[in-house]
Amino acid sequence: MRRVLLMALLGAVLSGCGRDSDDGLTTINAEDRELGKIKSVVIRGGCFGCHNVEEHRFGPSWRAVSERYKDDPEAVANLTESIQYGSGGKWSDVVGNNVMPPNEKRVNGSETKQVIEYILSL
Repeated sequence: MRRVLLMALLGAVLSGCGRDSDDGLTTINAEDRELGKIKSVVIRGGCFGCHNVEEHRFGPSWRAVSERYKDDPEAVANLTESIQYGSGGKWSDVVGNNVMPPNEKRVNGSETKQVIEYILSL
């Protein structure tokens, strides 16, 4: 009896330690897993501190970045340089004279490319 009670108590405690099923991190297919990886990178990189997908913040919205660079054959190279080493003045018409800090220590090259491909897909 004591063992059954202990197991029931342990089960109740462990069931409360799981993730909330509606935390937005549940993945269903490969596309969702890729978006989850990108979300993890941008959170770790601090990107959402200055950017938003739809609205300008301290930096331009990612949708605006996509629009500006969608036909530029050098988009990936130019955006990689801006993300890795920082930039300024490219978006002064939208966000003033805010400067993008370098992120080469927070986000590696392959992660940067994944984020850029996502942004350009918007």
